[in-house]
Amino acid sequence: MKSDITIPKVENVFLAAVQEWSDDFMEKVWYVYLINDSDFDLDSVMVVSKAFGTIDREMYRDWETDRKSTRLNSSHRL
Repeated sequence: MKSDITIPKVENVFLAAVQEWSDDFMEKVWYVYLINDSDFDLDSVMVVSKAFGTIDREMYRDWETDRKSTRLNSSHRL
């Protein structure tokens, strides 16, 4: 049950959204970085993202869930 799940308090872990130039798309795109500034490795990280915009004047929406099972010990590009 949902009440049986214990979610520990997380400190010194941050998200940074940065706009960078992409040679693939020849325009600026957004990248999100998970920054672990703690002394502990992160384990079982789940990332859910939502993006939307226009491509050739048509509205485009993208929903993505990315489960990262690797250990993250410093900044990691998502």
